[in-house]
Amino acid sequence: MVTHDRNEALALADRVAVLIDGKIRQTDTTKQVFSYPTDETVANFVEAGNIWRGKIVEQNEGLATIETGSRQIEAVSNLKTGTNVTICLKFEDITLTLAGNQTQATSARNNFTGTINRIVNLGAQVRVTLDGGFPLTALITRRSFEGLGIKEGLAATATFKATAIHLISRR
Repeated sequence: MVTHDRNEALALADRVAVLIDGKIRQTDTTKQVFSYPTDETVANFVEAGNIWRGKIVEQNEGLATIETGSRQIEAVSNLKTGTNVTICLKFEDITLTLAGNQTQATSARNNFTGTINRIVNLGAQVRVTLDGGFPLTALITRRSFEGLGIKEGLAATATFKATAIHLISRR
Protein backbone atom coordinates (compact mmCIF):
# COMPACT_ATOMS: atom_id res chain seq x y z
CA MET A 1 0.00 0.00 0.00
CA VAL A 2 1.23 3.50 -0.79
CA THR A 3 0.10 6.51 1.23
CA HIS A 4 1.04 10.09 1.92
CA ASP A 5 -1.19 10.15 5.00
CA ARG A 6 0.78 9.81 8.25
CA ASN A 7 -2.27 8.70 10.25
CA GLU A 8 -3.22 6.09 7.66
CA ALA A 9 0.30 4.64 7.78
CA LEU A 10 0.22 4.53 11.59
CA ALA A 11 -3.19 2.86 11.64
CA LEU A 12 -2.73 0.29 8.88
CA ALA A 13 0.94 -0.56 8.48
CA ASP A 14 3.12 -3.04 10.33
CA ARG A 15 6.20 -1.91 8.43
CA VAL A 16 6.98 1.36 6.68
CA ALA A 17 9.43 2.44 4.02
CA VAL A 18 10.10 6.17 3.75
CA LEU A 19 10.72 7.17 0.14
CA ILE A 20 12.17 10.65 -0.42
CA ASP A 21 13.40 11.91 -3.81
CA GLY A 22 13.12 8.41 -5.27
CA LYS A 23 15.33 6.84 -2.58
CA ILE A 24 14.34 4.67 0.37
CA ARG A 25 15.65 6.50 3.44
CA GLN A 26 14.40 4.17 6.18
CA THR A 27 12.56 0.86 6.38
CA ASP A 28 11.44 -0.64 9.66
CA THR A 29 8.43 -1.23 11.88
CA THR A 30 5.95 1.61 12.00
CA LYS A 31 6.87 2.37 15.62
CA GLN A 32 10.59 2.43 14.89
CA VAL A 33 10.29 4.75 11.88
CA PHE A 34 7.93 7.22 13.55
CA SER A 35 9.66 7.19 16.96
CA TYR A 36 13.31 6.82 15.92
CA PRO A 37 13.89 8.35 12.49
CA THR A 38 17.38 7.75 11.11
CA ASP A 39 18.02 11.31 9.95
CA GLU A 40 16.59 14.82 10.07
CA THR A 41 14.96 14.55 6.64
CA VAL A 42 13.03 11.42 7.69
CA ALA A 43 12.15 13.07 11.03
CA ASN A 44 10.60 16.03 9.21
CA PHE A 45 8.85 13.79 6.67
CA VAL A 46 7.17 11.59 9.31
CA GLU A 47 6.40 14.63 11.49
CA ALA A 48 8.39 13.29 14.45
CA GLY A 49 7.37 16.24 16.64
CA ASN A 50 9.63 19.03 17.82
CA ILE A 51 12.85 18.97 15.81
CA TRP A 52 15.83 21.15 16.69
CA ARG A 53 19.56 21.17 16.15
CA GLY A 54 22.08 21.22 18.94
CA LYS A 55 25.49 20.15 20.14
CA ILE A 56 26.41 17.84 23.00
CA VAL A 57 28.40 19.94 25.46
CA GLU A 58 28.70 17.40 28.28
CA GLN A 59 28.47 13.64 28.68
CA ASN A 60 28.05 12.07 32.11
CA GLU A 61 27.48 8.30 32.31
CA GLY A 62 24.89 8.16 29.53
CA LEU A 63 23.24 11.49 30.26
CA ALA A 64 24.08 14.07 27.61
CA THR A 65 23.68 17.82 27.98
CA ILE A 66 22.80 19.38 24.64
CA GLU A 67 23.02 23.07 23.85
CA THR A 68 20.25 24.29 21.56
CA GLY A 69 20.02 28.01 21.01
CA SER A 70 20.56 29.69 24.36
CA ARG A 71 19.20 26.73 26.35
CA GLN A 72 20.37 23.28 27.41
CA ILE A 73 18.44 20.01 27.27
CA GLU A 74 19.32 16.74 28.98
CA ALA A 75 18.85 13.47 27.10
CA VAL A 76 19.77 9.83 27.56
CA SER A 77 22.55 9.19 25.05
CA ASN A 78 26.06 7.79 24.76
CA LEU A 79 27.03 10.17 21.94
CA LYS A 80 30.31 11.97 22.65
CA THR A 81 30.83 15.56 23.76
CA GLY A 82 31.14 17.82 20.71
CA THR A 83 28.73 15.78 18.56
CA ASN A 84 26.29 17.87 16.51
CA VAL A 85 22.81 16.39 16.80
CA THR A 86 19.25 16.68 15.63
CA ILE A 87 16.91 16.56 18.63
CA CYS A 88 13.47 14.95 18.22
CA LEU A 89 10.76 15.17 20.85
CA LYS A 90 7.19 14.02 20.26
CA PHE A 91 4.51 16.63 20.90
CA GLU A 92 2.64 14.24 23.21
CA ASP A 93 5.71 13.67 25.44
CA ILE A 94 5.49 17.21 26.83
CA THR A 95 3.48 18.15 29.91
CA LEU A 96 2.30 21.75 30.28
CA THR A 97 1.53 23.67 33.44
CA LEU A 98 0.76 27.34 33.81
CA ALA A 99 3.60 29.25 35.45
CA GLY A 100 3.24 29.26 39.22
CA ASN A 101 1.20 26.03 39.33
CA GLN A 102 4.12 23.57 39.60
CA THR A 103 3.53 21.95 42.96
CA GLN A 104 4.36 18.29 42.30
CA ALA A 105 7.86 16.87 42.24
CA THR A 106 8.73 15.09 39.00
CA SER A 107 11.49 12.91 37.58
CA ALA A 108 11.54 14.96 34.37
CA ARG A 109 14.96 16.56 33.90
CA ASN A 110 13.83 19.23 31.42
CA ASN A 111 11.68 22.20 32.45
CA PHE A 112 11.33 25.29 30.29
CA THR A 113 9.21 28.31 31.09
CA GLY A 114 8.05 30.50 28.23
CA THR A 115 5.15 32.40 26.78
CA ILE A 116 2.33 30.64 24.92
CA ASN A 117 2.35 32.14 21.44
CA ARG A 118 0.21 29.78 19.36
CA ILE A 119 -2.81 27.55 19.92
CA VAL A 120 -4.19 25.22 17.23
CA ASN A 121 -7.51 23.44 17.81
CA LEU A 122 -7.40 19.86 16.49
CA GLY A 123 -10.78 18.74 17.83
CA ALA A 124 -10.22 16.40 20.77
CA GLN A 125 -6.65 17.66 21.06
CA VAL A 126 -4.99 21.07 21.10
CA ARG A 127 -1.50 21.92 19.87
CA VAL A 128 0.10 24.57 22.10
CA THR A 129 3.39 26.29 21.23
CA LEU A 130 5.46 28.30 23.65
CA ASP A 131 8.69 30.19 23.29
CA GLY A 132 11.07 29.19 26.04
CA GLY A 133 14.33 30.15 24.33
CA PHE A 134 13.37 27.95 21.38
CA PRO A 135 9.92 26.98 20.05
CA LEU A 136 8.40 24.06 21.95
CA THR A 137 5.09 22.50 20.89
CA ALA A 138 2.95 20.21 23.06
CA LEU A 139 -0.12 18.18 22.15
CA ILE A 140 -2.66 18.06 24.98
CA THR A 141 -6.25 16.95 25.35
CA ARG A 142 -9.04 19.48 24.98
CA ARG A 143 -10.08 18.71 28.59
CA SER A 144 -6.58 19.59 29.88
CA PHE A 145 -6.52 22.72 27.72
CA GLU A 146 -9.84 23.92 29.13
CA GLY A 147 -9.06 22.84 32.70
CA LEU A 148 -5.77 24.74 32.73
CA GLY A 149 -7.30 27.84 31.15
CA ILE A 150 -4.51 28.09 28.58
CA LYS A 151 -4.49 31.28 26.49
CA GLU A 152 -2.00 32.98 24.19
CA GLY A 153 0.29 35.33 26.10
CA LEU A 154 0.25 33.36 29.35
CA ALA A 155 3.45 32.02 30.90
CA ALA A 156 3.67 28.23 31.00
CA THR A 157 6.21 25.56 31.79
CA ALA A 158 6.91 22.66 29.44
CA THR A 159 8.28 19.54 31.13
CA PHE A 160 9.68 16.39 29.51
CA LYS A 161 11.90 13.49 30.45
CA ALA A 162 15.43 12.91 29.22
CA THR A 163 14.28 9.48 28.02
CA ALA A 164 11.68 11.04 25.70
CA ILE A 165 14.32 12.60 23.45
CA HIS A 166 15.63 10.89 20.34
CA LEU A 167 19.02 12.16 19.15
CA ILE A 168 20.37 11.79 15.64
CA SER A 169 24.07 12.40 15.07
CA ARG A 170 24.81 15.01 12.35
CA ARG A 171 28.03 15.56 10.48
